[in-house]
Amino acid sequence: MTACSARVSDVVFRDAGMASISTSQRFHVSMEGYKEQFRIDIAMPAAPIPPGKKVPVIYVLDGAWSFAITAQAARALAVGPGAIPQAIIVGIGPAIDGLAGFAATTALRYRDLAPGVDEAHIAQMKTSLPAQFWPPDSELGGAAKFFRFIETELKPFVETYFSVDTSDQTLVGVSLGGLFVLHTLFTAPGSFQRFVAVSPSIWWNECAVTDREADAAMLGGARARVFLGVGEMEEAEAPEARMVSNLTDMADRLKAWPGLAVSSHVFEGEGHMSVALAGISRGLRAVFAN
Repeated sequence: MTACSARVSDVVFRDAGMASISTSQRFHVSMEGYKEQFRIDIAMPAAPIPPGKKVPVIYVLDGAWSFAITAQAARALAVGPGAIPQAIIVGIGPAIDGLAGFAATTALRYRDLAPGVDEAHIAQMKTSLPAQFWPPDSELGGAAKFFRFIETELKPFVETYFSVDTSDQTLVGVSLGGLFVLHTLFTAPGSFQRFVAVSPSIWWNECAVTDREADAAMLGGARARVFLGVGEMEEAEAPEARMVSNLTDMADRLKAWPGLAVSSHVFEGEGHMSVALAGISRGLRAVFAN
């Protein structure tokens, strides 16, 4: 590994020997206030970017799970009728490998992606994920801190080294990541121009995100393109979470905002663990549609 200069905290390492998909680059990023490093995967468009041209940038939460899906979908959708623009894809997630990686990454999602703490759900999850993987309770529900990392450290790094159009930025998230997308729309609507929330955990902390939506709606002024998607089978998988009902209600709320272009879709035959594939693809087409 070799160090390179950047505005991201302390040190950024480029891992030249590992890339999750072709023509992508991987960076390990240290950030003040976090024990773990973050892994930032960056995929270039399939076609070379002409000199001096800047292209849209798509930031993807849960990079370990969603980066490759999004990058390949974006590349495929950039070809043929109704093509979306060529874009640079940035995946964000903990830099954790090995057999413990899934459990550790799952636990850290409750630190980075959750806006506030759902004590009952976290107590339930702690019975299935070993204690050594959990961050301190005081760090849980740290979506605001993670958003500041994206805004003040990650974005400047990406903008320094890659030809991205800072006026055309998309945020993509699934499940808790989808909740983070909605929370960002309601608390910092100008930070992105396009929002893709697939199977968002609107139920989190007694649907607290709906209060954020109500506050943001009163303020007005948000201008963005938004896609909401959910699997048809999710309501039956977890009736108490009301995944489909909550999403369709949220879509109706957002469609009343004068500055938003909102589309939504319930995916037939898809559940919570399968909807990401279809949802990200359709979501990108929706938010980039003319």
